[in-house]
Amino acid sequence: MHFKVKRYIFFLVIAVFFCGCVKEIPKNEFVAYYEEKCGTELERGGYHFFVMPFSDDYEIAKWGNSLGRGKRVLFKSVPYSNLRFEDAFFINGSDTSFMVLSRKEQNFELTTSDSFVMAFEDSVDDNTLFIKNVSNGIGLIKLKLKNCKNLRIRQEEK
Repeated sequence: MHFKVKRYIFFLVIAVFFCGCVKEIPKNEFVAYYEEKCGTELERGGYHFFVMPFSDDYEIAKWGNSLGRGKRVLFKSVPYSNLRFEDAFFINGSDTSFMVLSRKEQNFELTTSDSFVMAFEDSVDDNTLFIKNVSNGIGLIKLKLKNCKNLRIRQEEK
């Protein structure tokens, strides 16, 4: 290949790499954009499951502050069935990060889904979530979480 073509391709790859690393979104649009792009869905046994990791930027945009270290995940199931599960965890090689807290979210409108927020002490690199012994005959669910750490809140210029 000609030297100029190789150099052009090299600079193009570098530009795409750096431009694609971070996407900044205005704060007032961030939550809706994040929730649309960062969820993973799965259907099994007549249920529609949805899982979404929380990033620091998502928590800041949604609640005004980051909730701290570790990893938090939203887990939803439709239709509502008073769903239960035994445990949830991430596995990365020989390391396992178990859920330390789970809170079922109460809906104030029509009850159409089961919603849980799960907290994990460690933020492991592997983003495969295992949810163990899901009720209603579902059993083990394995969901690959999307990596949305590259979505950031656009800083306002003063």
